[in-house]
Amino acid sequence: MKKILVIFDSSDMLTVLREFFKQYGLFGLFAMEKKRGLEFFEENREEIKVVIIGTCSPEMMGLELAAEIKRLNSSVYVILIGANDDAEFTKEVMKNLEAEDPCINDFRAIPFSSSEFTESLKNTLQKM
Repeated sequence: MKKILVIFDSSDMLTVLREFFKQYGLFGLFAMEKKRGLEFFEENREEIKVVIIGTCSPEMMGLELAAEIKRLNSSVYVILIGANDDAEFTKEVMKNLEAEDPCINDFRAIPFSSSEFTESLKNTLQKM
């Protein structure tokens, strides 16, 4: 079974994503802290195919976490979820997506369509 690791700094969003995964029959590992998320990834790096990093606060530093994960396994697909109200953050994310060797593969701004996200996630998993 292809695993998805979700690292989100908001307990409310983790709860929503757990329910979302249950509703769509997806299997995920969930962590609220960066350190625990990295531990999950290191323990399951061969099985984890997708990592979803959610950032609601600047302390999470989603791009830095994504870069750490890519250093451990460059083939993992990384989706960053974040608020679109921080122009500097959005600019940094877009710059990364356009880079030759990006540390993220997709960015979803909150709020986003659950059906669009589900379709994108399922298509990504089928390709892996």
